[in-house]
Amino acid sequence: MNAAIEPLREKLSSVFDRVDVPRGVTFVSALSGKIHSSIDVNYWLEHLVQPVRFTDVMEVLTQQKIDLAIEVGPRPQLTGMLRRFASSNEVDALNTVASLDAKRPDYANWISSVGAAWCVGAKVDWKMVYQAYPFSRVALPLYPFQRQRYWYDPPTIGSNQGGQITHPLLGTRQDLASGEVVFNAVYRDTDPSYLADHVVSGSVTVPGAAWIETLRAAADLAMGGAFPLLLKYLDCNRVLSVQVHPNDTQGAELTPPDLGKTEAWVIMAAEPNSSLYAGLRDGVDKATFEAALRDGTAKECLHEIQPQVGDCIFIPAGTVHALGEGLVVAEIQQSSNTTFRLFDWNRVGADGKSRPLHIQEGVAVTDFQRGPVAPQIPQATTSENVEQLVHCDKFVLDRVTVNEQSSLGGDDSCHIIAVLEGTITLEGVTACAGETLLVPASCGAVSVTAQDAATLLDMYLP
Repeated sequence: MNAAIEPLREKLSSVFDRVDVPRGVTFVSALSGKIHSSIDVNYWLEHLVQPVRFTDVMEVLTQQKIDLAIEVGPRPQLTGMLRRFASSNEVDALNTVASLDAKRPDYANWISSVGAAWCVGAKVDWKMVYQAYPFSRVALPLYPFQRQRYWYDPPTIGSNQGGQITHPLLGTRQDLASGEVVFNAVYRDTDPSYLADHVVSGSVTVPGAAWIETLRAAADLAMGGAFPLLLKYLDCNRVLSVQVHPNDTQGAELTPPDLGKTEAWVIMAAEPNSSLYAGLRDGVDKATFEAALRDGTAKECLHEIQPQVGDCIFIPAGTVHALGEGLVVAEIQQSSNTTFRLFDWNRVGADGKSRPLHIQEGVAVTDFQRGPVAPQIPQATTSENVEQLVHCDKFVLDRVTVNEQSSLGGDDSCHIIAVLEGTITLEGVTACAGETLLVPASCGAVSVTAQDAATLLDMYLP
């Protein structure tokens, strides 16, 4: 035994010598990872100098078919780990509580543990509880309770929460007397529905693109004047759902009205054999596609591409599409938040339910004349270092190679500059691969330099 802890032995021994575990209680030691029937002073002293066996404890607990696990210690360390361990190993969820927690009063934490034990059927000696903590009786009414449900159902993000829905991500708008504007929306891991596609370290996380769109929409509604384009970086850790977007005319008929969404993808990285889906196969008509969506065989109708780094895929509104696993993509699109999910690869969530599909709405806006989509063929421009990837009525997308110095803008248009490779300096601002710069129209022509060769995407209105 470590000499430094010997002074504690006498103090502990004056309080207790041995504790026998009651019948019906399983005591699993974090010191040995085994079940103990009794513990003594030496046990607690060993705890101060010996390593603990958390993994062994969790394995034993999940095999014991217990109703409730109470962690005995000065702070909760195993409680959360045990829940996650049980969930990851497909073990029935465990009720876990801690006996002490530095962030809560001792009594509040202790009585919560006692209450949790009682709720799962444990016998509690309430007289002993009341001796330790005095109580006062409260008279309850003698008539039967009126059993009426008053639970609050949180609204969905698109529901009316006491005001008019202004934007799918912003929810309702409130104009305060101070002149400030407040937007109120509710987010959950299944609402908006696409959040389930964005999982980081096992947790559903709101993607950065959604926050950017929220900021853009708030500025638009609060100050007026919509920013017409939106750039996203998409890192696909699994195949995304099959989607389709309406055009401007169809979007204007929605509630609330929205723009259509025409977009383009530039492949920044691709793992071997990664695929994407763009357009329908030749001969797929409305009836065939709708039947395949409903019986779960939609993949047979989709045109599949194995893209290479640098490929550009143009997705006009009405084109059925999906990004596959293992792709990193830069996406330029109209500033719209309207997406119809047609097919989710027959996946279900942890609750055993599939995410909502919008088959009727999606089929109604699908362009069945579009057919298979092929990668864009870059077009030469008047500048040797610029090739045009897309030129449509919604945006222009150029790929620019900067070897030493170049010039951008100067055409009375705002430019979004995304760095694909290398590092650039634009009017004193440095940006490297994966970073984006916004050049307002009022800046005029700007100078861009690169230490070595750099590749950019330049996006602007036609």
